[in-house]
Amino acid sequence: MNKVLPTLTLTGWVYDKNIIIKKVMEYFLTSDYSQSTIYYGKISSLKYLIKEYQYEKSLLIDNIKETLENLYKRYFKEVEIEVDIDDSTSQAILYIDLKCYDENNNKYTLAQSFNLNTDIMSKVDEKIIRSSQ
Repeated sequence: MNKVLPTLTLTGWVYDKNIIIKKVMEYFLTSDYSQSTIYYGKISSLKYLIKEYQYEKSLLIDNIKETLENLYKRYFKEVEIEVDIDDSTSQAILYIDLKCYDENNNKYTLAQSFNLNTDIMSKVDEKIIRSSQ
């Protein structure tokens, strides 16, 4: 069954996996943990994870990976995620490399990196690739 992503925009429902892979990441980056009283504690939010695990790098990486796996498994058959944080310089950079496979084993990838030291996380790089396997 082809899963769709609901939006709160004029687009309505998103069917295109190339857009879904990007939108799910956008929602994860911009959502606030407490933005809903009905779903309090169930909103996936990078900002919240950073707040909770900012002093425990390995826990932060593990929680980001687990959260993204749960989000993307709603829309894709198989998900592979690599997360890393380079804090060797004064600018801590979060790297996310995502590979998702649909029901037909088409592969969709998204690679992003973010500067975690800015007040508003600035996007450093983004690559979206769709390929068939």
